[in-house]
Amino acid sequence: MRKVCLGVLLLVLTRGAGIPALARTQFEYPAHLAHTYNPLDDCLLGMSLQGFFPRPVDPARWLVGPPPSPITGVSLPPEYWLEFWFRGPIVDEAGPDIKLKEQGQRGEIALVFLTDRHGREYFLGLARAGSDGTNTPTNIEMDLAGHEPGFIPTGIRLVSLDDGGGSPGFDIMNIQARIEVGDQAVAANPVPPDGAGNVPPQQVLSWTASDLAVRHIVYFGMDPADVRPGASPVSDPPQPQDANTYDPGVLRLGQRYFWRVDEVDGFGSIRRGAVWSFETAGRWIVDDFEFYSSATNPEDPYIGFTWAPYWYTHVTTTTQDVYRCGTSMEMRFLYDGSVPSKVTVTPPAPLNWEAMGVRSVDLFFRGQAGNPTEAIMCFFVGDDVHGAAVPYGGSPEDLADGQWRLWRIDLGLLAGVNLSAVTCYGISLEPPPGGGFGSGTMYFDDFTLYPARCLESRRPAGDIDGDCIVDYADLREITGNWLAHGRRVYPVAQPSAPLAWYRFDGDARDSAGIWHGTASGGVSFEPGVYGQAARFDGFESRVDIGGAAQLFSQIDRAITIAFWQYGETSTYHLNTLCCSNYEHGVSNPSVAITLGCWIAPGRYRWDCGYPPGPQGRLAGEHPYLSQWAHRWNHWAFVKDSQVIVGPGVRGVMRVYLNGALYAENIGSATEIAGVTGFEIGSGWYGGYHGLLDDFRIYGYALSAAEIAYVATAGSGIFDQEVYSPADLSEDAKISFQDLAIMGQDWLVRSLWP
Repeated sequence: MRKVCLGVLLLVLTRGAGIPALARTQFEYPAHLAHTYNPLDDCLLGMSLQGFFPRPVDPARWLVGPPPSPITGVSLPPEYWLEFWFRGPIVDEAGPDIKLKEQGQRGEIALVFLTDRHGREYFLGLARAGSDGTNTPTNIEMDLAGHEPGFIPTGIRLVSLDDGGGSPGFDIMNIQARIEVGDQAVAANPVPPDGAGNVPPQQVLSWTASDLAVRHIVYFGMDPADVRPGASPVSDPPQPQDANTYDPGVLRLGQRYFWRVDEVDGFGSIRRGAVWSFETAGRWIVDDFEFYSSATNPEDPYIGFTWAPYWYTHVTTTTQDVYRCGTSMEMRFLYDGSVPSKVTVTPPAPLNWEAMGVRSVDLFFRGQAGNPTEAIMCFFVGDDVHGAAVPYGGSPEDLADGQWRLWRIDLGLLAGVNLSAVTCYGISLEPPPGGGFGSGTMYFDDFTLYPARCLESRRPAGDIDGDCIVDYADLREITGNWLAHGRRVYPVAQPSAPLAWYRFDGDARDSAGIWHGTASGGVSFEPGVYGQAARFDGFESRVDIGGAAQLFSQIDRAITIAFWQYGETSTYHLNTLCCSNYEHGVSNPSVAITLGCWIAPGRYRWDCGYPPGPQGRLAGEHPYLSQWAHRWNHWAFVKDSQVIVGPGVRGVMRVYLNGALYAENIGSATEIAGVTGFEIGSGWYGGYHGLLDDFRIYGYALSAAEIAYVATAGSGIFDQEVYSPADLSEDAKISFQDLAIMGQDWLVRSLWP
């Protein structure tokens, strides 16, 4: 029987110790896939090793390191995105500095951002495939010359904007960047990159040696003390070592690791390296059953080579009955007398689940009508000496009701099995006590290993941050929001009339004047804060403001944009709520508002000023998801470019959330100009998913009292839930009642299993 290794093929870039760099820079493929934004949590499809489409693909395997074949690719639907980290800084030299290959000439487009390890971003330009209609790959090149991101870029974020082409979507085949790799005095360019997450538990570490190094001393551990001065280096291999790689062995799931590499030159001098860190994946998908042969992907290996059937058992893959993605495993079973029906995986080498910290298995299953409910379904594991099984503990009827179910298996119930040397595992359908005959069909999907973890059902009442431990992190959340409450009363002052006012009561008309909007892309209307609100459902869903150039010609020094907003978390990481005219790769918007952008709870960004740029920007992170999603919030974005705010300092930008000052930027004096078009519900970063109500544009900077008047119809009263989850008593305030609830569970730890 052909055995398939369960480990991950790791592509690492290495360089021999003491060999000088041939060049200061070189083009490299990404070293790490930092983020995959897949809003529906479904399969990413793409081109297989043989170029067949559609196939479920693993973007980390396809796009990190050299591509596994010249015709593989990952298709990104609109608003999906990937962020790649490189092992060194991305730098500018003569000629192109970033190279992408897109499969086809169908005009697909994507945004390209430079990023760093701290969440900063810079829009570099538009990647556009050719448009001659053929399937010939498009080679796209981008130059960093003339761009000043304001930080040292180490990553690239690629955001698909359309569903063109035959795939459909932006079909990325590979991406390369010019990075700095030579002439450093100390060890550099770590793999995995510093700060990386979701690192596989079989990761080999590597780095670029300094030009003078002849030996390396490696420090590694789970505690920062393991890499501080005075700590002991690793003992295996003996230190110092020659190679600029280090294999730490099997790593624990969900664990942060720290490492440092000191360099020894030919004179015996030691140059201390920087401390790097990474975090391993919190789970490990052993098998999602996507990469076996089926009617749609016949070039892949037969599943029976891995999940070997026993007795009268037949195993195959199916695309008809799946829990997630494209395929699942179909097991047709027959047990006879006392002989079970089973499928078994025998890895090529023993697996060390103990070192990985594995404590449980998640496995999804579905039966079908007619299956024998007296059958005993088991998950079994064996080492070279012992074997044990865990029977399914749910209702026997679950085997025949046709519903997908999650089977959580506590590996602590496998008495006598050595989890540090697993030689086989599998699934069996066994006869009831006393024997019997039975046959039927079961389906299985997404076999995943987990360490001890926090389940929602086991959280103590005082656990605020959702880690199933009541500790100082929860106490900080309470004290940081001490006496915060939902009911607030602010002084009010009636503002002047807005220049434009969109009530969205069934249409996009301007209630204040003549600047009526035109809805397109599926804008709909439903109950809002006042009457109805407009619902926006993505990149093509928008309201275009008629006569925007004339409207904004009345605004040059100051502006206020205010609205009620209810965001959603379906496809929320690309949320531009309103935006003036722009052309990707040519001109940025002068006015734009973004909430909940990128990783949840997301970032806000208020751009206002001409020419567009950092001098006219106020941006930051949302502390809480509830500040923009799953509830109504009132936002006001204000700019006054001429107000004197200090000696020699002019201009201010402010953001108000539910009547309170949320953020402020002093010294933003750029004028408000260059607006020839304006849209609500879409724009620069993509489409907004959610509701907007009572959208107003004023030609001056409203005061806090005027904003409170606008938001509350003159009452000044806000009566809402608090943002923080520290309101344990759910009385709309954070006080001693919440502290008492937390105190009852102090230091209670409730992980499973």
